[in-house]
Amino acid sequence: MKISFMLPWNQDIPYWLQWADDHGIEGVELVYASHDAPTSYEFKPDEIKAALEGKKVKVCATTMFWINSLAKDSEERARAREFNENVIKTASAIGCPYAILGTGCYEPKNLEKNIEEFRKEHEYLVKLGESMDVQIAYHIGHNPTIADSMDAMRVLMREFPDLKLKLDPVGIIRNLKADPYYGMQILGPRMVHMHIKDVLRLSDGEIEPPVGLGEIKWNNIMAILYEQGYDGYLAIEPHGPKWGKIENYATYITLAKRHIEPLIV
Repeated sequence: MKISFMLPWNQDIPYWLQWADDHGIEGVELVYASHDAPTSYEFKPDEIKAALEGKKVKVCATTMFWINSLAKDSEERARAREFNENVIKTASAIGCPYAILGTGCYEPKNLEKNIEEFRKEHEYLVKLGESMDVQIAYHIGHNPTIADSMDAMRVLMREFPDLKLKLDPVGIIRNLKADPYYGMQILGPRMVHMHIKDVLRLSDGEIEPPVGLGEIKWNNIMAILYEQGYDGYLAIEPHGPKWGKIENYATYITLAKRHIEPLIV
């Protein structure tokens, strides 16, 4: 397993690639995300490729959040496909092995219809990825999505034997309403990429401290990963009102790396 961290697309990518190299971090995941309905993203594969030259660090995944790949509205759906295509094309241009996308949702609470629509989009995206030597994986949760419960995940895994996943123990708690260790045990065999963050639930709410300072038992998570033979990246995810600010990234990543690194052979 290798350590990486997530980096928003609109940050100083050359700076953070150099920072990763200087701190012995092997991967960076580029994230394209906006809670507002995005009309455009800047995809700059040539600049990213130039920034990678001479460095040990790799871009381990490109990821798209918060778009609806299965939208009923034809214009919204076409825009989502264009975004997904650009994420895949960017991954291919910079030698990145994975593009991680959302499932989307055609009609809430209609899993049969959602699967019908997802099948068409999934087949298109996987074929496009194969033509560019990029594997397609999906994150759970993060609306709009049909991957929103363990029951739905069981159906998706049965219907799509080739379905690859990005997992996150805290995401399993929040998005699937499931025990993170059980979720990792059931879904882990489909996982090709992993996000790591933590959570600490207090009497008046919760905070999201660096990995190892919250409630997740990382020795147990790592035990499951070793049992399943996972050998991919562990992408540190600075998250929450405090640590999600770019000025706090370096401290969060450093603390998380310090905790998780001794568990990696």
